[in-house]
Amino acid sequence: MRKRAGMSDRHLALIRLLPCSVCRIYGGVEAHHLMLREFRGVGQKAPDMFAIPLCSSCHRRMHTRGSKVHTDIFKAEGVDDVRLAYELWTAYNTSETHSVRLNRMRAIVMTHTVGE
Repeated sequence: MRKRAGMSDRHLALIRLLPCSVCRIYGGVEAHHLMLREFRGVGQKAPDMFAIPLCSSCHRRMHTRGSKVHTDIFKAEGVDDVRLAYELWTAYNTSETHSVRLNRMRAIVMTHTVGE
């Protein structure tokens, strides 16, 4: 069976190696799939290309508050969630080595975090 467009286990593996896009901590980071209108429905989630790194604490907080306020939460934290996901996906889809891609993705996360 063929995966749908925008899906990649390798991309998610790299996301989990990044710092949390909200609180900047490393370790225990999970791939949070953005809750976009286009992908709402029973059993639907956004493709992996719309995943960003969140630590387990921040990830739980996002899901506890509900999908309709995710963008507002990210905005309050100083994170442009859709742009961050797009830039991470773009950095992943290069011919660079694994370590170069990972470093580029780390730099992208840090520029989308409060205080940078």
